[in-house]
Amino acid sequence: MAEVQKKGGVAAFVDAEHALDVGYARRLGVRSPVVTVEQLDAGQKHLWRLRFALHRIAGRREDRLLFDYQKKIAEHFGFESAEHNLAIEQFMQQYYRRIMELERLSEMLLQIFREEILLTASQKKVKPINERFNLRYNYIEVAHPGVFREYPPALVELFLLISLNQQCEGVTASTIRL
Repeated sequence: MAEVQKKGGVAAFVDAEHALDVGYARRLGVRSPVVTVEQLDAGQKHLWRLRFALHRIAGRREDRLLFDYQKKIAEHFGFESAEHNLAIEQFMQQYYRRIMELERLSEMLLQIFREEILLTASQKKVKPINERFNLRYNYIEVAHPGVFREYPPALVELFLLISLNQQCEGVTASTIRL
């Protein structure tokens, strides 16, 4: 796979076990972006614990987080009501943040797979927008990793460029990770 990439080609692992094993890919010399495996793992464990608690409280297989179960689940996870913040609210806030984080990470992973595996060399061509940003396969990316550190208003500029560029579908995963 590394040899194919060196020649500018596209290659992919056939099985998911190796596709998600960043260490294995690096040992083979494959270029791979930093994937927050720990965050994905923590999110998966949290969802498994939640699902197990939901099954125990419901007394049967139940995969819906119905309002009827939320109070008991909040108590199960140790949330306690405060004067202005009920245990259910605390639990659901944590749940929502975790789900949103997993959704963001999933989108990033899908975009990375698309960038590294599915796109052809011609689709990967970079079109400079200005000295700070490029357009690559209809996604905006920073021209170099220090853009936001060197010029903080570039973050606002990024949103402006997205709104002005009708071709733009979003921001690259590598830029989001900055």
